[in-house]
Amino acid sequence: MPGQDGRVRATGAADAEAAVTTGPYWSREAASLFAELGSGMQGLSSAEAARRLQAGGPNAIAEEPANGMAHLALGQFKSPLVLILVFGGVVSAILRDWLDAAIILAVVLGSYVAATEFANRRFYALPRRARQVPARARRRRSRR
Repeated sequence: MPGQDGRVRATGAADAEAAVTTGPYWSREAASLFAELGSGMQGLSSAEAARRLQAGGPNAIAEEPANGMAHLALGQFKSPLVLILVFGGVVSAILRDWLDAAIILAVVLGSYVAATEFANRRFYALPRRARQVPARARRRRSRR
């Protein structure tokens, strides 16, 4: 039952068992986690690991599809502020206020270049970092 502070308090054996099996994994008993995951202290058997690999595929982080620089560049114009500035620059040009139009469009262009460069660096940073950090994991198969 939740108390005044929002924490679950066990009032009986059944409540205590429910609190143990539904809490965060790091606070649960190892035996209940092994049972839930279908594993054990010796790890998975080679046959079970092969079955899980066949059923779920390799244990890898899925890469996001690359949208490319054109998508990143056009994404800069989703901001209402940028659209208002572009509209103001166009109106200034229509009214032949060339200095205001040039200043407004220069600010928009500068913002566009800076934001696109930032997005470009962020876009290519994760794959570059992923190549620098080797993925290592310890595994246990068939008591080894």
